[in-house]
Amino acid sequence: MLLPCITRLWLLFYSIVGINARPAANLDDDLGGIDLTVPIERQHRHYDVVALEIPIVFNIYGDHDPDGLMFALKENEQALKHYAKSFVPNPSDATSRTARRFELNPLVRPLVLRCNLHDSITIHLENQVQKHSVGMHVALDGHDVESDGSAVGRNRPSLAPPGGRYEYHWQCGHEGVFHIGDAGNLGGRENDTNLHGLFGALVVEPFGSRWTHPHTGKPIRDGLTADIHPPKRSGYQNFKADFFRDEPELPDPSASFREHVTIFHDEAKVKRGFKLTDNPCGNGRPVSSVGIPNLQTDDDEAVHAINYRSDPLRNRQSDIFDRINNGTLKRPVFGEEQHHSSWMHGDPGLVYTNYAGDPAKFRVVHGGVKETHVFHWHVHQWYAVEGKTDSPIIDSFSLSPQWATTFTALYGAGSRLKSIGDVIFHCHLYPHFTLGMWGIFRVFDKLQDGSQRYPDGRQIEPLLVLPDRQSPPHPTALRPGFPNFIPGEFRQKSPRIGWPEETLGPVPEGSDYRPANPIEVAAMNFNPQPGNFWAIHPTPQTGFMDRGLPVREVTHNVSAVNKDILFNNYGWHDPNGHLYQIEEEEFGDRHTPTPYDPLILRGNHGDVLVNTIKNKFDTFLPEDAFEAAVPDCPQHPTEGEVGLHVHLVKFDVLSSDGAAVGWNYMSGARFGRYYIARWWADEEFGHVFFHDHLFPQTRQKRGLYAMAPIEPFGAEAFLNNNLAQRTLTGVQAAVRKPDGEWFREIVQFVADQHPAFTRAGIPLNPPPFPSALNDNGIMVVNYKSEPFRERIKRFRREHHEEPDPRLLMDSKVFGDPFTTVYHTYPNDTIRLRIGQGSHEESHSFNAYGFRWHDLFTDPKSRLVDQQILGISKAFTKIIDGDYSPGDHLVYWRAIDDTWLGCWSLVRVFDKLKAELPVLPSNPAPFNSTAFLPPKVDPSRHREYRVIAETRLIDYTEGFLGQSWKDPFGLVYRLEAYKEPGTDVWVPVAQKDKNPEPLVIRALVGEFVTVWLTNDIRRDLVAEKHRPQVPVDLLNFRKVSNHVSIHADIVLFDTRTDDGTNVGFNPDQTVPPGETRAFTWFADQFYGSPIVLQDQADFRNHRHHGLIGALIVLPEGWLPDRWYGQQATLKRVWSVGHFDDGDIRFHQAGGAMGFHPRVDDKDFFIMDEHVIVLQDGLRLFNRGNPKDPIKDIDLNVTRDADNKKPDGVLAPAEPPNNTELVRNPFFFKFCNISEWMKDHHGTLPPSDKDLDLCHPDMRRFGNKVDPEEQGQKGMNYRSAPTFGPIWLQPDHPPTPIWHAVKGRFQMFHMVATNDKPRAISLHVHGHVFSEIENAGSLATGVDNAINPGRTETFVFRAEKEGDWAVRAGNLRSHVMEGMWSILRVSAKQVDFPREFVNEAPHGHDGGGDDDHGDGQHDDRKDHDEKAGAHGHAYVHISGHK
Repeated sequence: MLLPCITRLWLLFYSIVGINARPAANLDDDLGGIDLTVPIERQHRHYDVVALEIPIVFNIYGDHDPDGLMFALKENEQALKHYAKSFVPNPSDATSRTARRFELNPLVRPLVLRCNLHDSITIHLENQVQKHSVGMHVALDGHDVESDGSAVGRNRPSLAPPGGRYEYHWQCGHEGVFHIGDAGNLGGRENDTNLHGLFGALVVEPFGSRWTHPHTGKPIRDGLTADIHPPKRSGYQNFKADFFRDEPELPDPSASFREHVTIFHDEAKVKRGFKLTDNPCGNGRPVSSVGIPNLQTDDDEAVHAINYRSDPLRNRQSDIFDRINNGTLKRPVFGEEQHHSSWMHGDPGLVYTNYAGDPAKFRVVHGGVKETHVFHWHVHQWYAVEGKTDSPIIDSFSLSPQWATTFTALYGAGSRLKSIGDVIFHCHLYPHFTLGMWGIFRVFDKLQDGSQRYPDGRQIEPLLVLPDRQSPPHPTALRPGFPNFIPGEFRQKSPRIGWPEETLGPVPEGSDYRPANPIEVAAMNFNPQPGNFWAIHPTPQTGFMDRGLPVREVTHNVSAVNKDILFNNYGWHDPNGHLYQIEEEEFGDRHTPTPYDPLILRGNHGDVLVNTIKNKFDTFLPEDAFEAAVPDCPQHPTEGEVGLHVHLVKFDVLSSDGAAVGWNYMSGARFGRYYIARWWADEEFGHVFFHDHLFPQTRQKRGLYAMAPIEPFGAEAFLNNNLAQRTLTGVQAAVRKPDGEWFREIVQFVADQHPAFTRAGIPLNPPPFPSALNDNGIMVVNYKSEPFRERIKRFRREHHEEPDPRLLMDSKVFGDPFTTVYHTYPNDTIRLRIGQGSHEESHSFNAYGFRWHDLFTDPKSRLVDQQILGISKAFTKIIDGDYSPGDHLVYWRAIDDTWLGCWSLVRVFDKLKAELPVLPSNPAPFNSTAFLPPKVDPSRHREYRVIAETRLIDYTEGFLGQSWKDPFGLVYRLEAYKEPGTDVWVPVAQKDKNPEPLVIRALVGEFVTVWLTNDIRRDLVAEKHRPQVPVDLLNFRKVSNHVSIHADIVLFDTRTDDGTNVGFNPDQTVPPGETRAFTWFADQFYGSPIVLQDQADFRNHRHHGLIGALIVLPEGWLPDRWYGQQATLKRVWSVGHFDDGDIRFHQAGGAMGFHPRVDDKDFFIMDEHVIVLQDGLRLFNRGNPKDPIKDIDLNVTRDADNKKPDGVLAPAEPPNNTELVRNPFFFKFCNISEWMKDHHGTLPPSDKDLDLCHPDMRRFGNKVDPEEQGQKGMNYRSAPTFGPIWLQPDHPPTPIWHAVKGRFQMFHMVATNDKPRAISLHVHGHVFSEIENAGSLATGVDNAINPGRTETFVFRAEKEGDWAVRAGNLRSHVMEGMWSILRVSAKQVDFPREFVNEAPHGHDGGGDDDHGDGQHDDRKDHDEKAGAHGHAYVHISGHK
């Protein structure tokens, strides 16, 4: 009884004493008495902008870019120059103890300009950058080429020279956020401009809005954060009634909101603020997630930043080492567990402040030059497509360079429970996270008027209340609000969670709670529960009715354990694997290699999942080739906390975040203890991802991640092979919904950078030294792999010869893969759960013979069979029964993933099997053949004769003196085609031309047959220096002399027409000299193009050119040609049922949302273009097989123009063999000195994996990461360029996309690239909409493109001139040739006819064609055909 009495006395004391607080500002104070019901009129806004050279300081530790550049308003110029002049870095010998800490200048920030919808802008740019001409380019439409901020083709450059000025005129025609960058410099290296900060954003606010400073209430001209005040509509109801009320899911369009512009950028190398303190263990020992201070990789000299702010682990770890060394650290801190703690370090450089429930929008922009990041915002969720409430709810999203979007927080700041505290947002790629790419979204529960201070003594800035919201309560001594009720100690470890003993009894034995003090108890909600003590709204309990559904609480005991994870039958394993298991289902000996699956923990819509997480990890893990020992010495101990951080569901960030962020508690359990996480699955999210957030860089790549499928309300899960036995876990199941319908559930959970060893202990693709941040390890799916390397070695042992690559997925030869083989019957509904558990790479999932609607919540969204993933992203895909029996390949399409064994099978049985019961809702699975019509209709049968042949492909055509060719090129050459209802084959003359990828067309409802003849050379071998893959087999150079052709999405029988030799299906490849038919049915309009590619040799044929596209057009449209990369589409008026919505893709979901209202005449004619993207190429100088074009080392510093003196891009530097002696594991595991002596440096044999020790396999022979290796291009062309030329040549070898001014353009993008690096594609001066874009309705950038991705975007060519069509990845892809020109002309010109019999019925014939696709070569005769504006023109119905 004593404790409750003391608590009541404390409560009485604080309620009497209280504290004084200034009153909240009212509306008149905030906005000067402005009537917010009156919108601001349309304005023409003027901004004077200056491009400055300025040191950019990223953090208080003094990490800085001395070559920093930024756009700034002219009015801030003098203050910024004064700052630059007065900036003095720490001396070079400064240590962590002696170095001063820096105050971050708030004016050093990316430029953010704002306008309202329908405004116009004039920008006067003054360039004070000495070495570069500078342009301000915005990824928006409405401006002329004179205002593009670039230098493209025939245009006059719209750049400001050094010391000069330029004027831009922009139109604010679409609401949203848009990237601003310097398009006068399109490199991404140390001598370029965007890398050093020359970027920003334009935000187009709702019409009539005002914007003010959140801390002063004054109008602002620019700034990263602002309060936005749209005009209040008539009858608008505000929320001033009660701060504690439930918030609506989406705010009223009239509601004021907090706007936070968040610009990601990467790769800039920095000067460190001081020398890092060595590990307390001494001797330069490596530190988990940090590395060895004097042995750094390129990443360790870089930062990944947001808004010029970055707080990398290395600096904060150095501070901790200082405290360990001087004896002031009271509790053990190890590695990354306190990286984000403000208790330990103070706040990071990036903190956004809000009140609980405030409407909030993130405007997220990628200003960087290389990586595709994954933005994740803890606690909060948003709709995948902004404003589309039938799109999935998500909380992670991929963003590639120069892409921008908006995320509106559902239920406002703190989400539905109004969770208060520090909410981290970050890039989910852990090396980027470690290098500083994170910030804090702070949610207050008490009014902040400037009277309070943070625990470190800094003032809490006043935060004005939004004018249409009630003020939160004033702080008092008893209830001071977050963070001041949390009893932590500054510069010490985050405090553990307090337990309210007065209401819940004593702290449970074995838990990691401590007794809460009276102020903590007073801050709790009215119904505190373990896992939710401090969110303003308690989590519902059993019996609560939420929107008509009863809530139930479900409890689980989850163990975090170490196991030796076996990845395959070849002995690849991780002896120190980390994983979650349900305690009741734990199995496996700690030190015996055993196959495991990730934890798949099922729940239901409406469940509250109460998870007790128990820390059963080993208290010591020895050092290995991948990670330092944990702990690494007695002077550097660890308490080893583990957490459960979850995505999407609703939870209390202070109790259940599984992290230690800002001024929050440590929500994790130490060795041998437990804590409770409480999650509310208030939506049918599909599935949610969860993982540890305390040691993610080290633990997660070793397997510590899991998934919780959220089944429909009332659904029950059973074993897939036993419908009478319920199951909670497992990667496949059968699920019964309450309405009696069943579906099969299959899980594909990919991961990368997983440490792995052979049976002999040789590390597979280790980093240069333990805990380095380099790409390392292997890829796995469901903790399993079936690597091609090992199948090849096995075949060699058993058959004493090299296997044909077409056999590598053949179960008749090798048996089924070690990866999960899923079982189903025809017509079963399948729910596919795909996710990524670790660690840094992008991945591309594909499933052959299956397809699904892109948005599982919207059955009208387009059909696809591919999905990009980044770590933490999770997708549910619903596959209906329109698939055939047979073995279907499900795989991760980038060659690095496929090679490492990330592939599996879905086996669709063609007869009943005893091991697989029939689903009750599909009792007769073989009674229907709905996946295909019963027979081919000759009147709807289109046929093509295609020859696969070996060709020399000239990629550069002498561009800028470069002769990059592929002498090993392979092409699909179209020989002839036959239209439906005819017997006449129309010949196509292409053989003697520099080839282009195969592009063929069909109409909805047609069968398409490709008669493929194999005429490739039979003596092909893999080229030397071909792009590598991780854990390569360098002495395997066998190339299949078989070919095939596979088509995505369309319907076919996977046993006969898939083109893939997989599982127990018959071999579908074409032997040399033979012909085979592949038939597909185009059953509907898909809204995007279809990838065509070879499947006979994954490693060779695709990157040498056996790629193409099939375009399926909706009925009512006919092309002027049935093949080729450009065509003109005409509308056929006789089709009575045609709907304009079809071509605008509203029905198919392909270019959703943004399209103006158009008349019929606007769509009478469209220009169609097909872009085929390529990477991973190996080209050769002048086609000489002995002279390969070397990979470009992205880290080599060039001169000011990013070129060597001869104008050729600099290749990778030669290997530095001194690095071999840096890593003791190189000797320990590989005995490198022995084999180097025995083999004289030659490649050792692979049968004992000794080749894994070769320098080429350890990244020393080629410093370029495998995912970056190989050249880039589009449509068999590449235009490698460099400064200051960039995109100025008006005749690049890449396609010139011809367009007539005023005509709609339909661009089909097909990603046939090999490598996992995700990219973006930007069309200058135009915007479009696409379903993949989760954000603003209009965008000029196609985001997150990786292998197998397709997209169609439509826009009107409004302005004449040359518009760049290019990759957004400036670090590599633009420089290496992935760009082309959209040439918009005012008139048209007739081209002479060559083949009058090529046209479809009722249309004109083809034109003069120097490229085999109908593209007229205006490179040769544009001067003669130029019109009044100096442009070549395009015939309205001829070829482009």
